[in-house]
Amino acid sequence: MEPISSLLSAYLLSLSTDINGHYRESVNLDITPIVIEYKNEKISFQHQLWRIKDDSVCATYQQNTIRFSSCTIKAKSLFSDICNELSRLKKPNNTKAQYKRMYCNAAVKYKPMVASISSTSTIKVNANEKACNQLILKAMGSSNKELLAKRDKVCQRIQKNDQ
Repeated sequence: MEPISSLLSAYLLSLSTDINGHYRESVNLDITPIVIEYKNEKISFQHQLWRIKDDSVCATYQQNTIRFSSCTIKAKSLFSDICNELSRLKKPNNTKAQYKRMYCNAAVKYKPMVASISSTSTIKVNANEKACNQLILKAMGSSNKELLAKRDKVCQRIQKNDQ
């Protein structure tokens, strides 16, 4: 190949690669991972085609329900805050407008996983059930009126809690 042809070929290849890269970026063709520190939480998520992938939000914490719940709630707040900030821009360029649309859609549509675990009430119920069961066993075959009254009193507490 002649030097001029080689140079022209390299230039055209470079130009087409640049155009292809610009196109892929402008339509957000590739999956883009993001990690943002927000309210002392590292919120990770991915987006593609200018949409946040819901199942990727806080995916690193999915094995820990409490942490995952906290992260997803903060992520929803983060999306709202970013949407509000981008909405304040006067005449945003095309890319910023795409980001604004993406974050505002996520602020409205994303549903965080809300979990609250209350172990103290479970322990209390289990203790009451255990006491009732023990008294039932002791009262079997017994005619002791005090024991039967105590059994009835403890077991009635459980029935009241169930209602």
